[in-house]
Amino acid sequence: MKKVLNIIKNIILPLTCIIAAQWINIQIDLTQNQRYSLDSETKKALELLDKPLKIDVFLSGKLPTDYLRLKREIQAFIKSMETHTDPQATSAARSGVLQSSSKVY
Repeated sequence: MKKVLNIIKNIILPLTCIIAAQWINIQIDLTQNQRYSLDSETKKALELLDKPLKIDVFLSGKLPTDYLRLKREIQAFIKSMETHTDPQATSAARSGVLQSSSKVY
């Protein structure tokens, strides 16, 4: 019985948490200056958009490490902006990971 409980505790429970985390979209910004969070005014402006917001980002190919980090931060920023806009419109704009042009509607 103790062996079964250890298997559940050490394998099944963490595996269940990992699988569940794939479908739960929670992002917590633990930085001191809330670097990865959108301001309430920005969220309000995104919700009131009536036309697409076009963001041109020119990062592709083989990039140095610093630019790869910048690319990931831009992707996260655009994704956080998309959570405050029309989901049907943003899904059409996100055909690639980060193309030369990303649109937020």
